[in-house]
Amino acid sequence: MKKIALALTAVLMMVGPVVAESWDDRCAADAKLAALIMTQRQKGIPMSGQMKAIGNMPEASLYRKMVIDAYERPRYRTSEIVQREIEDFRDRWYLGCIKSDPSRKK
Repeated sequence: MKKIALALTAVLMMVGPVVAESWDDRCAADAKLAALIMTQRQKGIPMSGQMKAIGNMPEASLYRKMVIDAYERPRYRTSEIVQREIEDFRDRWYLGCIKSDPSRKK
């Protein structure tokens, strides 16, 4: 089961970071990946498997930060809390991306 989850993570991470048409698209793609990473974290997938799935792909340093951030957070058992943690993690990464938009006036 864990091998299947790791393989799925690897495939989704390879197709996930597509060339974004806009900064918002890029942020949406990053948020989707953040949700996937936290979902895998909550399922108990080893951190090493997620790091290996990232490999040397474009944006690897950003995605490694996501994985580290996810694994610094606790795992939960209650499905409601797990879902909320996934959503909050996704939204934190989306917010950070949107705030870093170079065209955004400071």
